[in-house]
Amino acid sequence: MPFLLPRLMLFFTFAMITRLQTASEYKEGTAPDVANLYRASESGDAATVRAIIYDERFSYEDIVHHGTPALFIATERGDAPIVQLLLIARINPNSRDSQMKTPFIIAAQHGRINCLKQLLCYRLDISAECADGKPVFQYATEYNESCRSDETKTPIPHDILKQLSTPTDILPSEPESHCCLCM
Repeated sequence: MPFLLPRLMLFFTFAMITRLQTASEYKEGTAPDVANLYRASESGDAATVRAIIYDERFSYEDIVHHGTPALFIATERGDAPIVQLLLIARINPNSRDSQMKTPFIIAAQHGRINCLKQLLCYRLDISAECADGKPVFQYATEYNESCRSDETKTPIPHDILKQLSTPTDILPSEPESHCCLCM
């Protein structure tokens, strides 16, 4: 055990230095690759995601092209701050992956409550179904049922389930003005 603590401290110090270098390198303009958006989302590096999104060197099309897979990976990881940044950058929350899942379905399937809240702010199509025909509400219900046998999981709150069970029309991907999470 005494040997484990110094190794953990060294690992976390290295991870923090690497994360700071990534964001600072990007701000200095030495890492101008928009493909870093996916890598930054995968590692949870919100500073680099923010820097890429607001970098004037990249077109909106570049951001969307690389931001869409980044939205899926951030949602699967449950990284709500990065999900929010990508939604603010106007990444389409109704986009689908190869299995016809939307980020909303992935968030419900994995019980990513904070991501569900972020996505609900953008008034997207909650009636969308996956390739297997299941709607978002069914994934959320199945996740909550799995929480009964696994006490380490947190069930999706009833108020969110209620919103998921009421389909709405697809509206523009703009946050609702009354939504405090999106501000």
